[in-house]
Amino acid sequence: MYVIYQSDFKTAIGRLYYLWRNGAGASGTEEGAALAKIKIIYLGTNQESLIAYLKKIKGAPGHPENYGIVRRKSPEIERKINLYLENGRLVTGIEPEFLSGSKFEKKIWDTACGIPSGTTISYGRLAGMAGFPSAARAAGSALGRNPVIIIVPCHRVIRNDGSMGGFSSGKAIKEKLLRIEAAVKMNI
Repeated sequence: MYVIYQSDFKTAIGRLYYLWRNGAGASGTEEGAALAKIKIIYLGTNQESLIAYLKKIKGAPGHPENYGIVRRKSPEIERKINLYLENGRLVTGIEPEFLSGSKFEKKIWDTACGIPSGTTISYGRLAGMAGFPSAARAAGSALGRNPVIIIVPCHRVIRNDGSMGGFSSGKAIKEKLLRIEAAVKMNI
């Protein structure tokens, strides 16, 4: 059986809800799982969005038919996210795994992962980097459906005029994440 773990924890930006699995996969050994990177499937600030995401992936193409949701914390995920929120320390060893989304959305999310911490780019530039130079609005919509905030740093994408633009967890959290990263960049 394919197992997805679910949990939540308190952070400086409020409660975060997450889904994850061991990187070794359902058939991997415990030893292999310990060596593999953690796969994070969902990370967000809203329990209702988590529930909607669980419903969405249940029937997603390519998603395992036989899977179970088990309530289990990942101390590593929680520690790394809290370190990031406290001092901007980069989150490593945790990879996003997209169980939903179109090819376009996944390309936008993957491309956003390449935006360096402490920098911002426009929606148009992100779309161009992903190979879709005329799809700035569509890129923004794709970021609005990003299932893994922070790990896929959609908060680093802003409007062409320098204004914040949208963020699924709200503009205040987007601004806070950017302030955390800017403070770290200034101290380098």
